Amino acid sequence: MKKLVVVLGIVVATAGFMMVDMFLCLPAAQADAVLNIGDQFTLAAPLYNSAGWDGGPFTLTDLTTGASLTTFCASTSLYFVPNTTYTISGFQPVGATQANPVNSFAAAALYSNFMAGNIQLSTTNQQITFQEAIWYLIGDPQWTSTVSSQEQKYVSQGLGYKWTSDGNVEQIVYDGYTNPGQPQLVIDSSISTPEPCSLLLVGSGLAAWAACGRFKKKYRRLAQ
Repeated sequence: MKKLVVVLGIVVATAGFMMVDMFLCLPAAQADAVLNIGDQFTLAAPLYNSAGWDGGPFTLTDLTTGASLTTFCASTSLYFVPNTTYTISGFQPVGATQANPVNSFAAAALYSNFMAGNIQLSTTNQQITFQEAIWYLIGDPQWTSTVSSQEQKYVSQGLGYKWTSDGNVEQIVYDGYTNPGQPQLVIDSSISTPEPCSLLLVGSGLAAWAACGRFKKKYRRLAQ
């Protein structure tokens, strides 16, 4: 009977911790879009006319699946024509042509966390400096130095994630105005990247077991 009580206590405590964590870790508002080779898509550049800016954020609309997501570009020397239909011909790593993979991993981490809702870009200036930070981290030859404290903040934030791979981020390959077209960062929803929420679930489970262990010892002392 004593063992049954302890086991039930462990189960209830673990379930309770995990339910709380799952509530706190609701999925981000912008869901991962599934992109496939052969899909047709368009890119809209909302800041091109409003700010005379030729960088991201862009809105990628997959005409094949109807999915839509926000992207940032990985090059200042390749181009596309807004609202023109293109076809995805492949995917490649974020730092496929770059000499410093650590910085490329930081760029991937920045974009992934933006897509997860962990980075808010509520102003035009924030959006522009975020794109500049990605260019700098990826090592675009036209963007070899940071130009503002806000951009440096994003660079430091990306490096602070300490990613050792591209995680769930990659670039789409397509023929645009240039061949290839301007590469865009996208989320690969088939790749699972460790998130703080998953780590929280593990930690809560361990906490529940530890708490029940203390309860078991106390129960034994009272029963003696």
